[in-house]
Amino acid sequence: MRAAALVGLLGAMAAAGEIGARLVAPPVHRGPRELPAKIRLNSREFHDVEHAVEKRPDVRRVLCLGDSFTFARDVAIDRNYCALLAPLAAEGVPGARVEPINYAHEGYSTAHEVRMLENKGGLELAPDVIVLGYVLNDPEDEWHPLKRDALREPTLRREPLGAWAGLTRASALARLAFERLENTRRYHALVAYYHRLHADDHPGWQQCRDAFARLGEITRERGIPVLVAIFPLLDFPLGARYPFGELHAQVAALARANGLAALDLRPALAPRAGPERLRVPGVDPHPSTQAHHLVARAIADEIARQGWLAAPPSPSSEPAAATPAP
Repeated sequence: MRAAALVGLLGAMAAAGEIGARLVAPPVHRGPRELPAKIRLNSREFHDVEHAVEKRPDVRRVLCLGDSFTFARDVAIDRNYCALLAPLAAEGVPGARVEPINYAHEGYSTAHEVRMLENKGGLELAPDVIVLGYVLNDPEDEWHPLKRDALREPTLRREPLGAWAGLTRASALARLAFERLENTRRYHALVAYYHRLHADDHPGWQQCRDAFARLGEITRERGIPVLVAIFPLLDFPLGARYPFGELHAQVAALARANGLAALDLRPALAPRAGPERLRVPGVDPHPSTQAHHLVARAIADEIARQGWLAAPPSPSSEPAAATPAP
């Protein structure tokens, strides 16, 4: 009798667990989010409005370098953090107009971004300040894509195989258990991956160090201050359990060693909203419109604190040596 009662109790518990799992089971994974089919690009192929080469005397220009976080295809063209610097950074500069220039490119590393600044006309726009939006995947090794992909492979989501495949098809409870196990595995794989990217012997980190040195060199020659704005990864908790605080400090130290200012954006984002409101939904979370507003405010405050735009603007490039955007 006792054995039968125990079996019955276990069966009831399993049935209750299955019912509960069906109610709270996560949605079926359907791959990456669908991105907008069309985005607005200017004649230089950036996600921005047109900018003439010649700069008016009352204009202060802030040029934003970066990857997809700064390119910001998921938010309106006038709502990304670079565009929002126009009103915010102008607050402390009476009589001047701030002209932000988005010079970001999706998928670029820091090394690629600095080369683009030099070789695709960024400097001829005579920026008064350069903001480099840094994301923790920036040291990916662009010269060895096969090694890069092999290093990245453990971080990719895996589908259930073998016995798990049958169980997850038949049972919501099994699906829930698999998702929890897979999320835990990926969490630890991603933490290890980003730390590996910033290891001293990683080729991509060496490329990043060289790029910071080159950026410091070319901007010192022209008297252009640079702010390295370090983005947190938005699919991780941003509070005390955030696992990349030492990497943010490492990047900030590299920036300062090359004469560049650094701003950790995590304090501006962590206490202000839940993570689901800070990111665009998808398997590769990017900043939402709300996050871009918070980032713009933090960057504008740092520019004002440094007094960079209060100084006389950088002289405009010679019009005869450049071709204005059509």
